[in-house]
Amino acid sequence: MNFFKRVLKSIAKASLPIFYFDENELKFQIDTNEMLSYPLGNFDFKTRHDPYTIEAYTIKNQELFLEHIRLDSNCIWNTDAFGAYKSFFKGKLKLKSMQLVEEHQFDNYTFTTYKIDNEFFIHLIHVYEMHKDTFIVDCKGILYTKLLTALKESFTYEYAHEEKGEINFEISMTKENAFASYFSHLGS
Repeated sequence: MNFFKRVLKSIAKASLPIFYFDENELKFQIDTNEMLSYPLGNFDFKTRHDPYTIEAYTIKNQELFLEHIRLDSNCIWNTDAFGAYKSFFKGKLKLKSMQLVEEHQFDNYTFTTYKIDNEFFIHLIHVYEMHKDTFIVDCKGILYTKLLTALKESFTYEYAHEEKGEINFEISMTKENAFASYFSHLGS
């Protein structure tokens, strides 16, 4: 009997999403037993639509910009999702340079820090799982530090005293997909 309980408990834990948005909080799976919650405070939420997505939205507040894209199961990215997002971000904001200064990778997470136009720093977080990609631009480094420290206790944040960017843009890969073909039907 205990064996079946353990198996069912393991299956339930394994089925937890890596990321989800619920009750004005961003929630991230740290391990099979732990979720990290990050309250948003005041934010702007916009649902995005594209024929290849099941769910897509953007969330923006003073410190974060997030785009979540969940593709239909018969759709794929036409390129590397995070690489496409970085190029999209740089192009839409007309940035001259994005110099990578830090990168950390874990099972379903990629954390990067960029020096933008040799003036200020931003942090990008990519959370990915089957058919789901979440891109987070963290200008203050608060979520970046909290999430990275939860995944790697020895992490030390080195950019506390550096100039940071601001969230004063409204962009969406989902909205631009009809023109740029970031994702499409499998086999198209």
